Amino acid sequence: MQKEKQFELGDHVKYTNPNGVYIGVKKIIGYELWSGEHYSDHRYYIEPSDTPWYPVSEESLKLCTD
Repeated sequence: MQKEKQFELGDHVKYTNPNGVYIGVKKIIGYELWSGEHYSDHRYYIEPSDTPWYPVSEESLKLCTD
């Protein structure tokens, strides 16, 4: 079953990389669903980014409420 995505285009989010290092506040500029036989994961394109071609896992983002 596919879960709903947590973020929308234009949302500002706090990005922490998979190693636990806080990177900063970013803006969601795109998203896609990565799925396979045993998984489904929303991924987000953020800006600014050193790797704009590679989306970030939803688990690495938290909505910025500041």
